[in-house]
Amino acid sequence: MQTWVTSVAPWARGTSVAFFAAALFVGSAVSSWAGGPVAGDGRYALLFGVAAAVALPLTVVAVIGRHRYGALPAEEGSLPAEEVGGQTQ
Repeated sequence: MQTWVTSVAPWARGTSVAFFAAALFVGSAVSSWAGGPVAGDGRYALLFGVAAAVALPLTVVAVIGRHRYGALPAEEGSLPAEEVGGQTQ
C-alpha cells in the first residue's frame, strides 16, 4: 500500500506518505481509545465483531479503488515526468 501511495502522485510524494503514516497512527490511537473500555470489561466478542464490521467495507473500498486506478487508460493514468533542477527528464 505504501509503495502504491508513492507512485500515485510522485510530485506530492512527501505529503502522500505523511498522510499515510498519520492515518496509521491516528487510527491506532482512536481504536485503542474506543476499544480499551470494551476490552477492559472482557467483551472481546463485541470488540472483534465491530473490528470485522469496520474492516470489511474498508477492504471493499480499497479493492475497488485499486481496480479503478489500474483500469485507467495509459494517457489518463500516466504520471507526469518528475522535474529535476527545473528541467523535465
